[in-house]
Amino acid sequence: MEIKQYPIGHSDIKNFVQDHSCSIFDSPSWLSVLKDNFGNAEVSYYCLLDNGKILACLGITVLDFKFIKIAQSNFPYGGFMGSKEYFPIFTELLLKELSNRSIHLLKIVKTSWNDFEGLKGFSPIKDYQHILNLNGLSKDSVWQNYKKRVRRDVRRAEKLNIKILKIENRAEIEVFGRLYRETMMRNKAYPHMNKNSLYSIYDNLCMQGNAEIFFAKLNEDYIGSMLLLYFKKVCYYFLSASATKFLSYSPNDLLVYTGINFAIEKKADFFDFMTTPFHNKQLMNFKEKWGPDSSFIYTYEKLLNPARAKIWHLVYKFINSAPGSLMLRAVRK
Repeated sequence: MEIKQYPIGHSDIKNFVQDHSCSIFDSPSWLSVLKDNFGNAEVSYYCLLDNGKILACLGITVLDFKFIKIAQSNFPYGGFMGSKEYFPIFTELLLKELSNRSIHLLKIVKTSWNDFEGLKGFSPIKDYQHILNLNGLSKDSVWQNYKKRVRRDVRRAEKLNIKILKIENRAEIEVFGRLYRETMMRNKAYPHMNKNSLYSIYDNLCMQGNAEIFFAKLNEDYIGSMLLLYFKKVCYYFLSASATKFLSYSPNDLLVYTGINFAIEKKADFFDFMTTPFHNKQLMNFKEKWGPDSSFIYTYEKLLNPARAKIWHLVYKFINSAPGSLMLRAVRK
């Protein structure tokens, strides 16, 4: 058995992903988005082969920060593809390959969509994943299942005459980006998706029928937005944003309500609210009020160079703090 690296557009990879993954974050289209988001990062697939046949695969983005090189299964949670029986030997050979390439830290994500046994010798970091099961449900039955306060907030937004509209053209990505940056600044967080990636999502996913962008409008004002991705019966609540001035109008409630109905129209079986950091109770409460099931999501880390990896963890913690995000914004300007 051997490890082989494949480019994003290779035909063998497209066929393997189609047959062995139910997650959009494993797809070549999503890897193209990551390539546009991270610029010079190396984005590709690493595969375990036996006599030329692919047995297992992992999409990997390599981020080179000069003092440390990080290999991560595709943001936010792409993972192993193939038969579970091959994952241990795949991991063993992959670690050797990455070590030879001077990678200092490997991160592999485990979710409800790519379940596998815990990785020996890796350190797990735990967060939450929330998934609403829509299988066999109608819009009316889902509405009746909502808590009273959810129905109240949705009705209130409708009475305020907030309109939910789909994106009409590529130029409106500028509006989406503005709302996203404003939201991240309000939350004192660093915006991980840049303008290039948002345009790439529109070009590679929206135009191909795997994504939809919605706006909440009050008269002529854009007061909120939401990006949904969908692939193989799963609809992903990937991004939402809102204008600070109109927060009291609860645009996100009406957007999520619209998004769940949209998922039902697309005959999706699941609405994935995606990752919630363990410490973010406010975000967790917002997602849980819609009635999803919660489970753990694990990021398994392997320190191939412990000294550099520890330095990176300190840097990353600072980047995701309020002072750190402000400093990064100032540098990027």
